[in-house]
Amino acid sequence: MITSTNIAGHELVGLYARVMSSPCAGIIGLNGGIIDETKSMVSIRTSGGVKQVPKAHTTFEIGPVGGTTVSLDGSRILGRPHARLGARR
Repeated sequence: MITSTNIAGHELVGLYARVMSSPCAGIIGLNGGIIDETKSMVSIRTSGGVKQVPKAHTTFEIGPVGGTTVSLDGSRILGRPHARLGARR
């Protein structure tokens, strides 16, 4: 079960995400479903199409997870998703 404390060790594809902060002002506020994830990027399906968002230096709001939204620092999810799954972070 995904919770706010263990979300960094779970699959993010299929969850809703919003970019809360980023050095790139053009992606702040971007929101939609996560459709893919690579070592350093997250692909989000928005109303304007699929957007690539860097994980580094970006804060995401993910959720709802267990009835609440979770703030997630992108640096906690850097790396290949399959290596992160099940790992404690």
